Amino acid sequence: MPISEQALREALRQVPFPGFKRDIVTLGVLRRVAIEGGTVRVELELPPEVSEAAAALERAAREALLAVPGVERVEFRHAGGGSPALKVVAPRGETAASGGSLDARLIPEVARVIAVASGKGGVGKSTVAVNLAVALGRAGVRTGLLDADIYGPSIPLMTGLHGEGRRADRS
Repeated sequence: MPISEQALREALRQVPFPGFKRDIVTLGVLRRVAIEGGTVRVELELPPEVSEAAAALERAAREALLAVPGVERVEFRHAGGGSPALKVVAPRGETAASGGSLDARLIPEVARVIAVASGKGGVGKSTVAVNLAVALGRAGVRTGLLDADIYGPSIPLMTGLHGEGRRADRS
């Protein structure tokens, strides 16, 4: 029986991305699947900040694919995964070089805002944001973190905080 790409994608939908509830297909980590006889070639696009999790992810994906009837061998290739864009935006009328701060009338308690954004899903925006917040916190900076992903916020999952208005005073 020939191996179908659909069957392979369904198998990979059972592989969660490390630290997330979502699978590697949904998150856009899976770039391509090619079938050549009993060999399946998988191309993954992983951001550099998850390189430590790549081996575990490959093991889980290999196991899922080898369970598909007809698959004898699995090969992985990693696409040049880009890291999310980190852009520091200064308030209107000021440049980042001027060291300007937000208009105190907007949010009096907030002196600086760092936005981590990308138009592509699954590139590590939340990972960068959490690590940045933790690093700033450890450096003694009071830090707030807002996950504005209306389709599936992952910051509560990554930080172990669930619910509204939770405060985490962690070092």
